[in-house]
Amino acid sequence: MLARVDLQAGVINPNKAVWVATLVKSLEATASNQYEQSMALMLKARAMARLEQKFSDSVPLFNQALEQDKDSSSLRSQLLRLNIHEQLGGLHVLLNQDVLALEHLHKFRELAHSLNNNYLIANSEGELGKYYIKKQALAEALTHYREGLKLSDIKLYPFQRAFLQMQLAKVYRDLGYINDALTHAMEAAKAFEELKNDSYLSATLSVIATSYAQNNQWNRAVDTYHSVQQIDLRNRNFTMLARTYHNLGEAYSKLDDNQQALAYLQQANKMFIESKSIHFQVYNELLMADVLCKLQRWQACTDHADIGLKLAQAQKLPELVLESRQLKLTAAFATQNKDAVIQ
Repeated sequence: MLARVDLQAGVINPNKAVWVATLVKSLEATASNQYEQSMALMLKARAMARLEQKFSDSVPLFNQALEQDKDSSSLRSQLLRLNIHEQLGGLHVLLNQDVLALEHLHKFRELAHSLNNNYLIANSEGELGKYYIKKQALAEALTHYREGLKLSDIKLYPFQRAFLQMQLAKVYRDLGYINDALTHAMEAAKAFEELKNDSYLSATLSVIATSYAQNNQWNRAVDTYHSVQQIDLRNRNFTMLARTYHNLGEAYSKLDDNQQALAYLQQANKMFIESKSIHFQVYNELLMADVLCKLQRWQACTDHADIGLKLAQAQKLPELVLESRQLKLTAAFATQNKDAVIQ
């Protein structure tokens, strides 16, 4: 239990890797049966994936953990196998190995049904929903999240229910059903606030804000993003804060407050560069270029479009390559640079 808790993302411990390795070694040394050996292997694999991001290398260890205790029908062994299938499903999703991901996620759901436990079944439906969101199969994701929500008990498991509602809200938003998205997101936000879970409250408020944005309700989006910003600052969640600054920049640009937009985008860019978050930086660079063009700062617009172009090419994002060239073209027209226009 100590090892599992220490491996949670929210637990901050500078000696986490050493502490977990010591615990796992101790568990390996004292394991007296197949279940305990399997548990030690699972924790070793989990640590490798969580702390070292060695996702591919951890997969054989997880599979070894599954094999170690495969014949036992005890409840604890069934729960451990279910847990390993859940983790392997998530790992294969990360590695874009769709067949293996679905194999383990369906095994997770099958075991949950065999145990006749609604909490575990709802969890398995949620994991399948996450898989289909990543694959942009939103109708399938919707089906799994609805099923999970139906089985989730608000009194016994308020966090699980709130999480499923937050995920459902994302799917409804992406499908364009904004009213449904807002209904589920607001219920989830209320629950996370009552649970004093700031991390998920911030994420849910972001869903609300992006739903307003998708509906062109930019003033409401700005107000909600500012609430997100306060939570992220309070919790020093700089990863989310950088994305919130980017979103605020977009919202202010839609309201034609380009100076304010630029101020937020510059803050976001600094943080994306420091954290080497190039996937987010490319979008931020191009939005900055767009805002700078609106402000008629043509050279700065070109400079950021150039950076965006390089990042888009490196990440093989053809739509963003086109967008960066269009921004460069706008600036070249404005400055009457005919050679650049033709190029």
